[in-house]
Amino acid sequence: MQIELWQVHAGTMTTAIALFIIAVVIARFMRQRRWWLRVHRAISTLGAAVGVGGFAVAFYMVSLGGGVHFFYPHTWVGAASLILAVMTAATGYGRARLGLPRERYLLVHRLLALFTIILMAIAIVLGLGLVYGF
Repeated sequence: MQIELWQVHAGTMTTAIALFIIAVVIARFMRQRRWWLRVHRAISTLGAAVGVGGFAVAFYMVSLGGGVHFFYPHTWVGAASLILAVMTAATGYGRARLGLPRERYLLVHRLLALFTIILMAIAIVLGLGLVYGF
């Protein structure tokens, strides 16, 4: 059995959303541990990197097939979720530089993370619709 590029793309993006969910669970339920922030950042960064890799696979796949980039709603939602993932990571790492009060910073960071996960889930459903025709 040969693995197709869409399967690699789907696998990387599913891995990315799973990593983001794990990072949220760690931030929500493991704050009493000394290691939580370090692990949260590492897993979030890995999730963003895997997401960028999944995007690269998709871009290559469409180019290889002679298709049009950003033609389907799946691609728009996927690109938006990737942009939000990078913005979420940037707000996480740039907390001190943003100059926001802690409460406002946390609200922005958490909302970005929530919207990222929601958009990624929608993109997955739309992608499955492309593959399986529903």
